[in-house]
Amino acid sequence: MYRRKLTPAEQEARRVKNRVGMRKIRQRQRQELLAMKSTVIELEKEYAELCRRAEAANKDTELATLHMDHSDEQGHPDLAALAKQLGAEKLLLRSMLKQKAAWTLQIQRVLDFEASSLAATQKFQSAVE
Repeated sequence: MYRRKLTPAEQEARRVKNRVGMRKIRQRQRQELLAMKSTVIELEKEYAELCRRAEAANKDTELATLHMDHSDEQGHPDLAALAKQLGAEKLLLRSMLKQKAAWTLQIQRVLDFEASSLAATQKFQSAVE
């Protein structure tokens, strides 16, 4: 299939169109990256809070165990409820860790793509000039 040769004006219009398109793509990638970074920061704060709560609950468990050793059998229902709560928090923390790992991987992919895109753009611009 034969392709006709573009006139200089058509070539320039095509370059401008490509430049604008790439600029929009890079801007959208930057916005997505910023959104992901803010999500990661938010998740890290939640994770820190959950770790703090889990640590506090762990201390409560230790205190309850010590109290149980020195008291009669009335402490069992409280310990069972606390054990359920800790189990639920443990599951939540595990799922959040998995989610954080997935986000970290996704952000790394975006950063790698942006770096390669920037390098390709610079290479293209130096080849054009």
